[in-house]
Amino acid sequence: MEKPNTIANKNVAALAAKAFASANRFSFGALFGGETEKILSHLKFSQRLLLKTDPIALRQKNQLSKERSVRDESKLNNELREFYPKQLMAIYHQIRASVPLMEVARSECRRLAAEGDPVAELLIDYWDQHIIEETGHDEWVLQDLEILGIPRKETILTLPPKAIAAFVGPQYYWIFHCHPVALLGYCFALENYASDMNEVKDLEQRTGYPTEAFRTYRGHAEADVHHRRELLEFMGRLPLNEWQERLIIKSALYTLRGYGLMISSAYLLDKNSAGSWDFTEEE
Repeated sequence: MEKPNTIANKNVAALAAKAFASANRFSFGALFGGETEKILSHLKFSQRLLLKTDPIALRQKNQLSKERSVRDESKLNNELREFYPKQLMAIYHQIRASVPLMEVARSECRRLAAEGDPVAELLIDYWDQHIIEETGHDEWVLQDLEILGIPRKETILTLPPKAIAAFVGPQYYWIFHCHPVALLGYCFALENYASDMNEVKDLEQRTGYPTEAFRTYRGHAEADVHHRRELLEFMGRLPLNEWQERLIIKSALYTLRGYGLMISSAYLLDKNSAGSWDFTEEE
């Protein structure tokens, strides 16, 4: 006969799985109150990660929808048209850091793997493949901006605001001073909550820019559907300890919150009389 606590644990596990599957994860804490941590302990890491990040992403999306709902449609579309090139400029500075980040993480993983770190050893092949998949995406942004009339030299020479450095910089710290597994949280946040194709088409329609100027958004809307599934499955195979799981979650949460600040920094972009772009911000 099974021990009572084993039966209770099975019931908790079943309850946790049912709640997660029913899409109640946006209000998980409210559903289970003081039992939340117990419930969470019976979920897969990928599920616990989603429980932490989904509410933030949903709150951000709802806030954006609320702000847009009270705006005049024509005025909103004009503002989106004006803002889109600036947004791409900010995204360029973030995307061009992606492959170097993964290369640094791979290098650190090789060092740790040589010392017997099983997680680092498994990460090497993942970074090898993901570096190949992400290479050239900064070129997509340059091409989009060229279609909008902004020469690539001006984009490349633009000095990014500190919001972008603050967005990317912590990953280097966590890679070198904690563990390169932290970068999975960064990748997860960017790929799991990327704009879908319907949102991209809506932005195209509102701005009036040609479809050719949305290669960056379209490319990621298509690719990230597969990337997010592969990443969640990969994390499920990693022999993560509790500390490493917490590090991934911390990185993902920081990335989600920081992305909005990074994009909003694009409002600081102004085109001066000479036709060049500059990030103007108070030091």
